[in-house]
Amino acid sequence: MMHSLLPNAIKINALTTSHRNSRFFSDHLQNVRQQSKRFSSHRSERNAESNPRGRLYGQPMASTHPHLFNGSKGELTPGTSLNEYKERRRRFLDSLPSSPQAIDAIIPSFPLKIMSNDIPFPYHPYTNFLWLCGFREPDSALWLRREPNGNTVESLFVLPRDPVKEMWDGPRSGLDGAKSLFGVDRTFEFSQAQKELKEVFQGKDNTIYYVPRIHPKMDNAIDALYSGGSSSKLIDPTHYLSKLRLKKSQSELELMRRAGDIAAESMRETMRFTFLSQNSTEHQISAFMEYRIKMRGSSNYSYPPVVACGPNANTLHYIANDMPLKSGELLLMDAGAEMNGYVSDITRVWPVNGKFSQAQREIYEVVLRANKACIEHCDTSKAKSMRDIGQLGQEVLTKGLKELGLMKSRDSNISRFFPHSIGHWLGMDTHDVQEVSSYTNLEPGMVVTIEPGLYIPFDSDIPPQYRGIGIRIEDNVVITDSKPEVLTWKVPKEIEDIERAMSEPIDLNNLN
Repeated sequence: MMHSLLPNAIKINALTTSHRNSRFFSDHLQNVRQQSKRFSSHRSERNAESNPRGRLYGQPMASTHPHLFNGSKGELTPGTSLNEYKERRRRFLDSLPSSPQAIDAIIPSFPLKIMSNDIPFPYHPYTNFLWLCGFREPDSALWLRREPNGNTVESLFVLPRDPVKEMWDGPRSGLDGAKSLFGVDRTFEFSQAQKELKEVFQGKDNTIYYVPRIHPKMDNAIDALYSGGSSSKLIDPTHYLSKLRLKKSQSELELMRRAGDIAAESMRETMRFTFLSQNSTEHQISAFMEYRIKMRGSSNYSYPPVVACGPNANTLHYIANDMPLKSGELLLMDAGAEMNGYVSDITRVWPVNGKFSQAQREIYEVVLRANKACIEHCDTSKAKSMRDIGQLGQEVLTKGLKELGLMKSRDSNISRFFPHSIGHWLGMDTHDVQEVSSYTNLEPGMVVTIEPGLYIPFDSDIPPQYRGIGIRIEDNVVITDSKPEVLTWKVPKEIEDIERAMSEPIDLNNLN
């Protein structure tokens, strides 16, 4: 990454420490900034006039990135319409307790986070904010207000246009772009939040919904307003948003189907790549998987992947991925693809050399039976909650371990071999809507992971052939009232299908 090259090749960092502390440096720096601003403003205006794509914004839009959109009328972000975002905001306000006074809700997004000096991490918005408005730029916040008469006013706080910063960091939507594109009534500069929200905290005993610990500067603004003698009541609305996000719309399911397809097809190819690259490392397997999901249109992994060879699989969140592969051992990969804000989350296990040993088969088949039984119960007529499905999974795993002699007939505690839950909610986040209990009644349209596993320790009472084997089989499933929909069906999980996939050719031109 380049450092800034200021106009006329003036390098401020070359000035001495004494200059930095002098009047000369102060005047000189102001002059350089003025030159840079004039230079950048002229450059920005010239580029806007000559750019054949027209004005650019702080994120892909249908007018600037048509290849990312499916051409449906009214799409604001790929796969999601402006009307759907407006409907989500309406439903959110409707979900809040009624009040004779105005209701205000303030949902900020994350700031840009710095990795080192002036090098940022790739930006990812706060998902509750993103779900409500689709805006992807940092230092922003949504303010929703419902008046006592039922009228609503929707506002966005955003960063203003800045030719100097945009020359280096890319375009911003600015106040005008945010208002015209994102369907809100008003826009304000993010730095003016405390000033603009002052009226909200002047109400008597009114309730304000605010999500804290997302953006420090917004927290400071809210704290200053609240501690200034306000009688307002602050409530975190995260639980209300989680309940709304739990059931997916048809457009959300379509995005999740695509995220599932991308990860599943790429993981199938990674199985074959492993067999062809048995002298490679976990890191190289991860790199191939990332390459394939991105070639299919994914923006990134859903989360840091687990690529664990042999006993590394018994570390549940093993993300070092720095060991060599070893023929005769199993490779566990837990990875997913993010697609337009929605994620997949898949785990599969396959033998490095392409063939399961007898002991590996025996443990694998127990986990596979649990996986299939639990998926079958992702049906509202068969299971009431994720807790019910989890109980079923534990029963199947316990029975299998007892048949293999790894648990005594009188044993009932399976946590030694299966220490985690059967799955979690899935959506915009990998561990989605975590505020929603696993005792919640299942309804069609919810999406869950089903991920039973067995992790065999190196203990003296374990037969040697089983020690160190770690297996987890994870699928993404849409809850239905009849036959559950498996979003990750394209990656094999039957032993015969895995071994067959590891022997088939890889077509790197196939990006379906």
